Amino acid sequence: MDPVIEQHIQKAKLYESTMPYVTVNIDDKQIHFKTPNEKCSYFALSINNREPKTNEWINTFQEDEVFFDIGANNGIYGLLAAVLRGCKVYAFEPHFGSYYVMVLNIYANNLQDRMFAYPLAISDHEGYGELFLSATYAGKSLNNFGESRPHENPLWNATIPQAAVTTNLDLFIARMGVVPNHIKVDVDGIEPAIVDGASLILADPRLKSIMIELDMNDAAHIAVIDKLATFGFERYETDPAGVFFYR
Repeated sequence: MDPVIEQHIQKAKLYESTMPYVTVNIDDKQIHFKTPNEKCSYFALSINNREPKTNEWINTFQEDEVFFDIGANNGIYGLLAAVLRGCKVYAFEPHFGSYYVMVLNIYANNLQDRMFAYPLAISDHEGYGELFLSATYAGKSLNNFGESRPHENPLWNATIPQAAVTTNLDLFIARMGVVPNHIKVDVDGIEPAIVDGASLILADPRLKSIMIELDMNDAAHIAVIDKLATFGFERYETDPAGVFFYR
């Protein structure tokens, strides 16, 4: 073999075998996280205290309940639900880098029979479109499906196009034959559209609770509170992490 080719093959093997990871202790369990960059490391190492209300909510789930994590990033909260509570998890993340790391995390924790990752953008319709990224590295949030979001703040400047496939919750549930007991929605923009595409499941009494990150300065986001009340989610709690709704 050409020595130059052989050299590159050896480098590739080394890269595949030496991706950093960290093991985090939470309650009486351990969760393993692949950490290819600073952002993924931060998410893993801050899991015990970054969103205490979200952790508290997940700790109310019952074994074998179904949890939908929409905007799952690298799978932090899906892993919590699967490892700590024994839930069956369906995690949705269209960002190519974060999806890759989430799948690695599933295998690192031997959860491939309990946690299922889909590279889908959940919205109010089915079709094809673009996800506009705020950065290409794994773990980066604040991306926007459907349209570019230029912003003077680099943190929110989501303008890098990536092809994406979308569906809505009612279609996914009908085709998969699975009903969530709990749903988390954190997609940094189109949360109202996701709610619009979920009327059938919102009316299903098997759905017990929903956590949605809402922008309380946006009328469309505020309207979600009243809409969910019409489906029986009249009790809610606000928190910096999002709004938690209960049937």
